[in-house]
Amino acid sequence: MNEAAYLRPAEAARFIGIGLSTLWRYLANHDKTGFPQPKKVSDRVTVFKRADLEAWVESRNAEGGAA
Repeated sequence: MNEAAYLRPAEAARFIGIGLSTLWRYLANHDKTGFPQPKKVSDRVTVFKRADLEAWVESRNAEGGAA
């Protein structure tokens, strides 16, 4: 797994410019937000694919919504 291609939740939140609690809220409301699903690496490690986050931000910007 290429580390640069994956971000831990706190890194993912900073990457897209939101708070960590907002990241989890977006994920909980995935049906409405379309927020990318994370990958569970182990019991204590969850990561988000950077490319999925970038695509999500781009789609939000195209729709006129803020990330």
